[in-house]
Order: sequence, then C-alpha cells, then structure tokens
Amino acid sequence: MGKRHHTAQSGVAGGLALVAIGLLLLLNQNGILRFADIWRLWPMILVAGGVVRLTQFGSTSRFMGGLMIVIGLIFQASEFHMIPYRVRELWPLAIIALGLLLLWQSVQPKEERAVSWKFEYSGPAVDNLSIFGGGERRINAPDFQRADVLAIFGGYKLDLRNAGIKEATAIVDATAIFGGIEIVVPEHWNVVVRGVGIFGGYGDETQHSGGSESTPELIVQGVAICGGVAIKN
Repeated sequence: MGKRHHTAQSGVAGGLALVAIGLLLLLNQNGILRFADIWRLWPMILVAGGVVRLTQFGSTSRFMGGLMIVIGLIFQASEFHMIPYRVRELWPLAIIALGLLLLWQSVQPKEERAVSWKFEYSGPAVDNLSIFGGGERRINAPDFQRADVLAIFGGYKLDLRNAGIKEATAIVDATAIFGGIEIVVPEHWNVVVRGVGIFGGYGDETQHSGGSESTPELIVQGVAICGGVAIKN
C-alpha cells in the first residue's frame, strides 16, 4: 500500500486549475482581461473551495460549500462593481456565514446517517472550531466515527492516537482557511486523503506498513484555502 493516496477529487481540482489558468491567459491574450485585473478574481478561490465541498460526503460539507459559493460570488460582484458595495463593507458576511454554519450543525440530529460510495456512516460528529487562535483535542473513544474540524486564521490539533474505530471506516472533515490543522493518528490506521488544497496543502505524512480488510480506515476530506492540513503518526 502506497504512502500517498491519490483521489479523483485531487485530479478534478488540478484539472479545473489548469482550465482556469488557460482561460485567464486566453482572455489576456485577446485584450479582454488585463493581468493587472487578475487579482480582482480572488473571490473565485472561495467559489472553487465551495465547489469542492459540494462534492464531499455529508450534509454539513454541502451546506458549507453553498455558503462559500454564495459569499464568493457576492465578493466577486463587488470587485467588478456589479453591486453598490465594496468588499470592505461586506466582510461581515463571513461572520454571518459562520453563524449560519454553527446553527446548521446545532439543529442537525445527533444521529446522522448517510451513504458514500464506499461505506455507510452512522453516529454523532465531534465538532472542533478555531478562529483567530489555537486549539487541541485528544479523543480516546474506542468507537470513534467522525469529527468536523474548522480552522479560520488559526490552528488546531486533533489527536486520535488513543482512539479506536469500531466500524471499518471513520471520517474527519477538516477545513482550513488561512489556518492550519494537524491530525495525529495511530500507525496501524490506513489513511485515505480526499481533501483538496487551493493555494494551500493537504498532505498525508503517515507511515503505511500495509494492511488488510480488517485494518481501520480513516478518510480525511475537506479543503485547505491558503492554509494546510497535515495527517501524521
């Protein structure tokens, strides 16, 4: 079993990035968009991250993806003066979006059930949030199933070395926006990374010594925008 796990989402993200770069060069070549104006497209980073989140497992991922797309499009409209407000006047929308996300998570049933292409998940999620600061959490539960981690302009460490996976598969939804997340897992776990980095990194630094069908599997998904997510032993 290889150390790195290449996913379809990573391939899609890379392909979309090349398409976007090609379109920008084409627009510049034909005088439609000057390179000096390209920086005004920065809100599209949020839109791209939102698209990635829409493709990932879980209702919270899709809700967050929708919020990122909406805010990104509003900011983009502001940059091109399509609405009578500037970005510096609209930044509270990010706080509103975060509040909506927390409200969404609070009204979700504690027992959430969903199906992915590979496994069926049933169980409560452990929520972890860091904004303009740092945090750390150790989970010792023998039946760990899921954790949601969000770091915005901050850092967070999730320690799973003493945790166990009751079912065959568990999932960590980790999103870092101008922040960093470190996830520490036992050496005998098999890690599958489905997260995508956009001007950021999403890396698996764990050691894989091989495994079988009974080897616990941890799926790590999410998006890193101008930040990083690292999975280590």
